[in-house]
Amino acid sequence: MGHLLQDETVWLTQQQMADLFQTSRTNVVEHIKHIYGEGELNENSTCQKFR
Repeated sequence: MGHLLQDETVWLTQQQMADLFQTSRTNVVEHIKHIYGEGELNENSTCQKFR
């Protein structure tokens, strides 16, 4: 599994999270939307675009 380690933080793509938790990318996206919607995490602090 390719991941990015930056300042003691592991960054994974949505697909990598889906593989890790043995679920679909769609399911991961749905959970992420709820987490941000409920204010549990700040999107700017926990989301980064990979190129």
